[in-house]
This record gives sequence, structure tokens and C-alpha cells, in this order.
Amino acid sequence: MSASLAEFEALQTEQTFATNAYTASATAVESARMRAEQQTRYLATYVEPHLPEDSLYPARLQMVLLVLLCSALAWAIGVLIFYGIRDHTA
Repeated sequence: MSASLAEFEALQTEQTFATNAYTASATAVESARMRAEQQTRYLATYVEPHLPEDSLYPARLQMVLLVLLCSALAWAIGVLIFYGIRDHTA
């Protein structure tokens, strides 16, 4: 009889612990749900989604022209240096 009573008390203690854990979990879930709902309202109120009109980047034509311009300038500087050195040695 005492073994059954001890087992019953252990099961009752376990049930109480499980009930308290469930209550705490349910409270935490409800709190998280309420916070998420508030944030959703904030986003829905202040941030309205829309599709982009035109892409701004990458500007391919500008980049190609910039590379060509820089290459031409580097080539011109190289040629000027080469002819300057050749004129001084001759």
C-alpha cells in the first residue's frame, strides 16, 4: 500500500510539474504571438510593398565606357613615358 501511495505522489508531483511547464509554455507562446501581431501591424501600416520601376545597378554601359576611358588614358600615359624616355636616350 505504501509503495502505491509513494508512486501516486510521485506521479502527482510529475503531473503538477508538467501542468506548470505547460502553463508557462502557453503563456510564452501567446506573448510571442501578440508581439508578432504588433510587429505585423507596424510593418503593414508604415511599409507598403511595391515593385521596382527600373534597375539602377549594375550600369553596364557606363562601366564599359569607364573601363575603355581608363584604359585609353593608361595607354596614352604609357606612350608619352615611352617617347619621353626614347627622346632623352637618343
